[in-house]
Amino acid sequence: MPEARYGADAIIVNNVLYVFGGVTDYPAVQPAQNTIYIIPLDDPSNVQTLQMSQNMNVSYVKAYQNLIYVAGITFTGNTVLGITERESHIGVFDTLDNTYQELQHNLTNASGLEAIEEMCIVGDKMYVIYGDMLGQGLQDWSVYAADLN
Repeated sequence: MPEARYGADAIIVNNVLYVFGGVTDYPAVQPAQNTIYIIPLDDPSNVQTLQMSQNMNVSYVKAYQNLIYVAGITFTGNTVLGITERESHIGVFDTLDNTYQELQHNLTNASGLEAIEEMCIVGDKMYVIYGDMLGQGLQDWSVYAADLN
């Protein structure tokens, strides 16, 4: 990879490694990146770099057919104050034409600290774990599902 990534998630589709978002230094409150790295495993020196429409400090990626679904979090804050706000994003990357599209969601964030904590795909449904991991213990965690078709 051209540079280090913390909080980025990756997946292999058709012998190509796709890496989404993350930060270039630890801890994760460093400025979020919108970078997508596309690395062919047969020729790993031939790295292609694209951008998502939003930055993500932490990303979660799963493949469904030729699509890669990306869920993630953008943090507001710094290393002194910590995280003061979190914003969730969901998008989809099409491996056939290398395009990225942000998807709308209805996940509310009343406290400003609620966010997607994980994402998976089972069958033709996306599931996300959503809640507030900051503060005293786990609070109000929910699992949400959405059809992919």
